[in-house]
Amino acid sequence: NGMRTLILDVSDPVSYVRELRDIDLVINCTGRVDTHLIVGAAAHGSDFLDICAGDDLPVAVHGLDAQLRAAGTRDLVGVCLAPGLTGPLAAGVESGEKFVRVTQ
Repeated sequence: NGMRTLILDVSDPVSYVRELRDIDLVINCTGRVDTHLIVGAAAHGSDFLDICAGDDLPVAVHGLDAQLRAAGTRDLVGVCLAPGLTGPLAAGVESGEKFVRVTQ
């Protein structure tokens, strides 16, 4: 399949943003309120999905709307795990998408 897993140190944005090249979809399951990952994904043309349940990240990302639109990426935050993330994840695996695994 086309899936690739990367384990990244989310405390070091410079190193993990560099690793996002050639990734179609970044799924953030860390729960961290940090816009570096979504901005880094957009810089490489990667779509972004985040499972956060709170309001902090969606509010922070709202301020990046123009930047993300200019990148032409599809970005969803506040999706939650189930049922929000389970369907797209299964579809991505079936279609051979590449994924990034981000851990704290």
